[in-house]
Amino acid sequence: MEVRYALADWGVIPLNPTLYVEYAQHDHDANTLEGKLLLGTDISPRWHWGLNFACEQGLAEPENTELAVSQGLSYTLIDEKLGAGVEMEYYHEKANGTPGQNEFLVGPSLQWQITPRMHLDIAPLIGCTHDSPAVEAYLVFGIDFGTARKTHYQPSSVRGQ
Repeated sequence: MEVRYALADWGVIPLNPTLYVEYAQHDHDANTLEGKLLLGTDISPRWHWGLNFACEQGLAEPENTELAVSQGLSYTLIDEKLGAGVEMEYYHEKANGTPGQNEFLVGPSLQWQITPRMHLDIAPLIGCTHDSPAVEAYLVFGIDFGTARKTHYQPSSVRGQ
């Protein structure tokens, strides 16, 4: 279950902050509570930027904590249809009694706006640290429900979580 709350309409507050809270119930792992601060803006009519900070906490033993930062920059190639960019994500995950892991990934992204309310995102990210996987790829098919209004640009890796 997740809830997002924009602190104001798009363009009223710099970087258009939105708060995000998610509770996840898992069958074989500890349930988690996650909070995010989502920031995003249109740099110019074709350039879009997003930066997200996240903290996820396991609610039972072992109490895992994950801190994450993801960022993306995209350029609109074809208005309302196609965009391309670059994305990065950094994770620090630590379980009680362990030194933790640091992952940093970076790579290209592509978003195809199939209809005004449906999009397909592809982002193959390459691992850059010893703890990172060699490749972590995201494929996101999204449907936007509700009223048509401006939403945050979010890196594919965040949209897919």
